[in-house]
Amino acid sequence: MMNIAPLVSVILPAWNASRTIQAAINSVLQQSVFDLELIVCNDASTDTTEKLVQEVNDPRIFIINNQMNMGPGQARDQAISLARGQWVALTDADDIWAPDRLENMINAANSRDDVLVFDDTLECHDAPAGLVPWRRIYGPHAFGANGKDPVSVSFANFILQPRSLIHPLLPLSFIRKFQLCHSTRIFFEDTEFYLQLIERGIKLIYIPKAMYYYRLTPGSLSAEHAYPECKLEVFMQANTRMQLTAHNRAALEKKIHMIKRELQYFPFLKTLKMKQWGLAIKLLIKQPSLFTEFLVRLYTSVPYQIQRLRHQTKQR
Repeated sequence: MMNIAPLVSVILPAWNASRTIQAAINSVLQQSVFDLELIVCNDASTDTTEKLVQEVNDPRIFIINNQMNMGPGQARDQAISLARGQWVALTDADDIWAPDRLENMINAANSRDDVLVFDDTLECHDAPAGLVPWRRIYGPHAFGANGKDPVSVSFANFILQPRSLIHPLLPLSFIRKFQLCHSTRIFFEDTEFYLQLIERGIKLIYIPKAMYYYRLTPGSLSAEHAYPECKLEVFMQANTRMQLTAHNRAALEKKIHMIKRELQYFPFLKTLKMKQWGLAIKLLIKQPSLFTEFLVRLYTSVPYQIQRLRHQTKQR
């Protein structure tokens, strides 16, 4: 690790990430902002993750090797505990960055010590020839943005988005001031952490530019879609814990209602996958709104599956 404190500490937890780890690392080291350190927490991987990290010859890299798997949240916390930068940037071992991502995020933060900056995420197919762009999660005009300039995001607008997938830049001093850390959750530990930051008063800024490239891999676990019960628990606990205005309370309760609708849909989806047509029809008769939900999800799923097959997407 470098002797002089860097501007940014990039935090990268990794578990059995040998197929993608070097691409993730290189995208960080090739940023237009050179003044950074990259702290990799190898969370007891059983593949060649550790070896591949050590093969990258750059003094800005520091690796932690856990003997026992701690989970993604605590792996991040281990890395954050060693961070020395003014800013902390979070990333994952199977994703990559646009070369000017950090520069844009630091400029948007404008030296404030109370802001969390996040950008748009570009979902990409994991094809043999490399990542193939598919779609943006939020879009150029999300949160009232004009498609170009950073925009402040209210609590209500943030939580009412269908997706909560962000990889932000935030001030290390804010984390340490409130002694914040992730829970031991395996899913939605990051969302829970961001809600803690918001509860302590951090402000949100959105950059309407897709600079984070998220790798879509069939066979991987997607907490965002597969574990709504975990998401519900996080937001239910936040609703009990957080002191909110009436407007923000209403938004949080609306979010909880949205997640509960997801939970109602999954038993119906299971009947379709198992070809239990009679049971599926009974569920539709009991709750006709399931058919609308099915059509909405089909509208997204079909283009994805077509593109996945077209680009010969890799299996994890």
